[in-house]
Amino acid sequence: MTSVSGLQQSQRPTRVRARYLAAIAAVAGGVVLTTAVRAVDDVSLQIERVDGDGWSASDVVVDFGLPDKNALVRARVGRLTLAAFSQTLTDVRIECPSLEMSGDVIACAKARVLADWPALGKQSLDAKLRYGRADGSLDVAIQGLRVGEGRVALQATLRDAGWNAKARLQRVPIDRLMKLATDFKAPLPAGWSATGLVDLDITARGKQTNLSEAKVTGSLLELTANNEEGSLASDKLSLHVDASVRSSANQMAFDVALKSSQGQAFAQPIFVDLSAHAMSLHAQGKLIDGNSLTLERFTLDHADVAQASGRGRLQLDLEQPVQDLEVELTALKFPGAYESYLQPLLIDTSFKSMQTAGSIAGQLSVADGEPRHIDLRFNDVTVDDGAGALNLSALSGEWHWLADATSNDSDEDDAAPAGALQAQTSQLKRQGGAPEAPTPPVQPSKLKWQGGALLGLDLGASELNFTTQGRQFRLTQPARIPLLDGAIDLETFRIRNAGLPSIAFLVDATLKPVSVQKLCKAFGWPEFGGQIGGAISKLRMREGIITLGTTLHAQVFNGEVTISDLRLEQPFGQWPRFYSSIALNNLDLEPMTSAFSFGRITGRLSGAINGLQLFNWTPVAFDAKLFTPLDDRSRHRISQRAVENIGSIGGGGAGVTAALSSGFLRFFDDFNYDRLGISCRLHNEVCVMDGVAPAANGNYYLVKGKGVPRIDVIGSSRRVDWPRLVEQLLAATESEGPILR
Repeated sequence: MTSVSGLQQSQRPTRVRARYLAAIAAVAGGVVLTTAVRAVDDVSLQIERVDGDGWSASDVVVDFGLPDKNALVRARVGRLTLAAFSQTLTDVRIECPSLEMSGDVIACAKARVLADWPALGKQSLDAKLRYGRADGSLDVAIQGLRVGEGRVALQATLRDAGWNAKARLQRVPIDRLMKLATDFKAPLPAGWSATGLVDLDITARGKQTNLSEAKVTGSLLELTANNEEGSLASDKLSLHVDASVRSSANQMAFDVALKSSQGQAFAQPIFVDLSAHAMSLHAQGKLIDGNSLTLERFTLDHADVAQASGRGRLQLDLEQPVQDLEVELTALKFPGAYESYLQPLLIDTSFKSMQTAGSIAGQLSVADGEPRHIDLRFNDVTVDDGAGALNLSALSGEWHWLADATSNDSDEDDAAPAGALQAQTSQLKRQGGAPEAPTPPVQPSKLKWQGGALLGLDLGASELNFTTQGRQFRLTQPARIPLLDGAIDLETFRIRNAGLPSIAFLVDATLKPVSVQKLCKAFGWPEFGGQIGGAISKLRMREGIITLGTTLHAQVFNGEVTISDLRLEQPFGQWPRFYSSIALNNLDLEPMTSAFSFGRITGRLSGAINGLQLFNWTPVAFDAKLFTPLDDRSRHRISQRAVENIGSIGGGGAGVTAALSSGFLRFFDDFNYDRLGISCRLHNEVCVMDGVAPAANGNYYLVKGKGVPRIDVIGSSRRVDWPRLVEQLLAATESEGPILR
């Protein structure tokens, strides 16, 4: 028996660092035997400690016999420490039934290795080892490595010129792999958790710690993962991977193909259901210095959603990484594209549940981190929010957009056209006497649709011809857009500073007469007859607020209504606000009261509703005064039903009903009146009431009677709850009126 301490690790120490990981399995059958077995037939060695470059073995016992060619070798290692991995294996046992030794090689074709690895538990492995004594090469093949319920097979070759390795992972749990990576101090993204299985074949080659080339083929199965913030996640995602990388100097070339048809993926706010829409992605390119990513070509095929290809360049260390991009959009298909890409972005808007159809194709480009051009073709695209706020049917045509750094984004009416400014700038700039290369001309765009709705207003078939450049939109030809039973003739339509807080538009148009009844129905207002039309001049939008520079005139109820100081905030938001002032001049009460089923009244009515404010199209403030004009000479009659309904407004309904139900008044269907009127100043859901004239005891006349029989309607409530008043008015217009006996 021989005891050895301080044994030399190899006759070729300069090669140990590149080979030590594979040499662990052969420490007794390789390193020790090469130094101690040449002069004896049977040897039993006890080695107190063996130190290598990055590893050490202690309490080593080797038993072997040496026939002429082959030997039976058994080795036990009490503790085997791997410094690089901070791992210590215990009770390592190696058995080689037939150790082949010659002047050139030491090899074992059927080695058996048992070890207790902290990260993997007890392992029983089949190994094939070959050590080249002349050149120091090492070949290792290991079968049966267990990782959870999965299996791993390894094969590696070490040579002076470098190394080659192969690995096969079969249904290896991803969480166990992540734990192994943590135990081995491998870099992993912080805060991630994952479950699932891995089936992969990996081949790689390199030199020392440098990777020259690698290829990965296989699948990730039922991957459920998420980061700590919850902004990235997957659920039962299955993914096929086919990737190769080639590394040289400071760059790495790659060719990656991914396919998935099962599971879901989430990258805030985008959610993709790959079970419904399978996806494949292929990308070729190179990564330089770890932050400059060039995509020489990429293709995307998202079934029934999108097909695209292109190339690009990303600078990963910049806040805006996309520096150059060329995309050929073969098809963006709806409803798949809306459900996968757009709906998550609109979840907090009124457009979160849209019905869509059709497709979009085209091209887009980015240069130096800025969009340069967009050319899209719309093929029967239909969008419908279901509420009438936005609905377009069979949208078709082409849209062309071109960036223009010299475009004029002023929102002044007399701003020079962008093309004129561009021409002026080009004339002023010279290089060597030659003019600058001109900016490509803006291609005209044309979109048409078969019908739709906007803000509840029905639209007919129409067509728009326009240009878009920089942050500007300009109508190039007059257009007629059918609206309800009328139309809007657009003469001027310009948008400036799109996408900026100072966004503005300007519209000059003529509104062909539109039915007031249809307009009221669209907005959910009480319906009545008449028409509205006229010139719309200086209709503007600035910073999300729409204003009108002129007054709208409507001929209704044989009189006139004018709308001024119009203002609309958040027109496309969930809670629009509308402001206006309305003047009424000499309206005929008979058709008006018939329209509202309020009870018949004849005569004329004038007045104003100043400071009108609607929140989500519901009145929240106004100062209204409605009254009989002083110069009205028409016949003044009021029905019993109208008398009672007016009385209920001012709090005197019970008294009016009692008066009409008793005595001789119950024999009359209607009555003469001198004047009528009402005022309401609404604030904080309270209506401060008044009438046409003061009455006794601080009350007020709502209807001042005349002649015989005479009836006066007197209001007593000065402060009325607005929601209750609205309910009373609605009930009055819906009921058939009182039955008098």
